[in-house]
Amino acid sequence: MKTRFNKYIREQSKKINLTLGEVTLGKQLGEGGNGIVFSGKILDNIIALKFLLVDAKGNSFKTKIKRFLAEYFNVVTIKDTTGIVKYIDYDELTFKDTEGEAFIPVIIMKQYDSSLKELQKTKNQDGFIKLFNFLLDSVEKIHNEGIIHRDLKPE
Repeated sequence: MKTRFNKYIREQSKKINLTLGEVTLGKQLGEGGNGIVFSGKILDNIIALKFLLVDAKGNSFKTKIKRFLAEYFNVVTIKDTTGIVKYIDYDELTFKDTEGEAFIPVIIMKQYDSSLKELQKTKNQDGFIKLFNFLLDSVEKIHNEGIIHRDLKPE
């Protein structure tokens, strides 16, 4: 699916249409086992978009989509979002190509000026302790909400 998605966005000059309108994709911000995150611009606002890109079929595909949706709902319903990425919307990108119709779930998020990956470059002990405590506090917060983070990444 990743190859199809990349080919599609190249053919579309990095412009996709979602429910909120046309999005111009920018640079890739991160990547995981099931998806990819891009910067983007919609209605003169800079955002980040997380695309679920899986080649699974049947029940495996349904399970991955269910987890993706659960992630979205868990984040938007959390009480205290300090230290948590702000989710703006959930959408679905569909397109047709030579392989048929493609369906890609998308989470639209606030894009931040920096990432944990960039903060990791801080080589001093005070910076490390501050980052470590931030991570512990954030994970504790979501655990207190009954959410278990399955895939913490520096990006």
